[in-house]
Amino acid sequence: NSWQRWTAWGFWLLIFLIINADVVRQPLKHTTMPTYRLASTQWWAGQDPYTYNAHAGFLYFPQAAFLFTPFNAVPFLAGEILWRAATFGLFAYALVRLNAFFLSTNRQSAGKTFLFLSLLAVPSALASLRNAQFDLPLAALIVLAAAEIASARWTAATVWLCLAVALKPLAAVPLLLFGA
Repeated sequence: NSWQRWTAWGFWLLIFLIINADVVRQPLKHTTMPTYRLASTQWWAGQDPYTYNAHAGFLYFPQAAFLFTPFNAVPFLAGEILWRAATFGLFAYALVRLNAFFLSTNRQSAGKTFLFLSLLAVPSALASLRNAQFDLPLAALIVLAAAEIASARWTAATVWLCLAVALKPLAAVPLLLFGA
């Protein structure tokens, strides 16, 4: 059981290191960060974050620009890596919660289930992780909200769902479905 858990975390670390090596090598090749950084800068300057490239630029609620501030406050490459660390970490936490609450019925199978879940979920997250998109944290926040709702922890579920909506308007769909 322990080797399976360590293998899963090793897989996560390997993917994270490969993606970030590519980011360091070609920081502007596959990234949405310049759009988020510009929106955050404009928001703090009291300017409209939607004026630059209105059809393909920043298409989120203003709260997303605010939430992105810590990653905009550091140098570009550091922000790129920190954003990916934060979003991949949040995704990992969501899968740990998913595994613990919904999938593993006993402690004996938890490592094996987490390894299997990691091998399925992490590859599907690669594009979002590489491009630094809001999709990965959105998925994580929705999974966390589902776990909190299943645990009848309404305040925590509300926080996760509000953060999800702040990041991406599409999160209104699970918000409405969970509320139904």
